[in-house]
Amino acid sequence: MEDAVSNSNLDQKVRALIVRTFELSDDDALSELRFGSVPGWDSIGHVRLVVELEEEFGMSIPTYLLPEILDVDSIVRETQKLISEK
Repeated sequence: MEDAVSNSNLDQKVRALIVRTFELSDDDALSELRFGSVPGWDSIGHVRLVVELEEEFGMSIPTYLLPEILDVDSIVRETQKLISEK
């Protein structure tokens, strides 16, 4: 993945990954996506999502960030930071 990813492009990719991970409809991608807001995004689902994010973007998400990345905006923000640190 390229180092410089625009936030809007990253937002779209994160939303698509959440839709795929939790088997949501494409319409769900337009709604507020956050921990607990969709079926399956519970504590176990959150770990699944983190693994998918790590694989998709070729990075490792530190454990201390897990309680901080609970919605699309925070995931995009922290993913952008981690990608730029690679």
